[in-house]
Amino acid sequence: MTYTTIRGAEKHSAEHQQHVDRAVDVLGKEFGEKYAGEVQLRWLLAHPRHVLLVSDNAVALVLAAGREGQKLYLMWVEEKARGQGIGSALLKQIIAAYTTDHVMALDCPAAQGNFYKRHGFHRTNIAREGDCVHMAGPGE
Repeated sequence: MTYTTIRGAEKHSAEHQQHVDRAVDVLGKEFGEKYAGEVQLRWLLAHPRHVLLVSDNAVALVLAAGREGQKLYLMWVEEKARGQGIGSALLKQIIAAYTTDHVMALDCPAAQGNFYKRHGFHRTNIAREGDCVHMAGPGE
């Protein structure tokens, strides 16, 4: 699978702007205003240390990509494409590109923890809100 990688910028090319707009739309619908509000996402996508990876059926946002303190903030695969290895392929690409020297952190619903464990992440603690799990790996 081929992904378009877009570094954060105040202004994107027309081609990249299409991807940014789509990512804001799908992430907002999937994760809701609390985690993926349009204003918040556009602010994050304008930061040059942040990276957006997009394909026809998947999106991921990595904060402070390739640096200490980086975080896989949001990752989404279109519902009809789930179970086909697309999420695994995207996560492997992110790990290969950004975790060489640094640990990557993420928060995910406890029900999805095993997916990340299969890719070298481990649980660090449980968030106080809901059943969100904090995980770190695999660049340790």
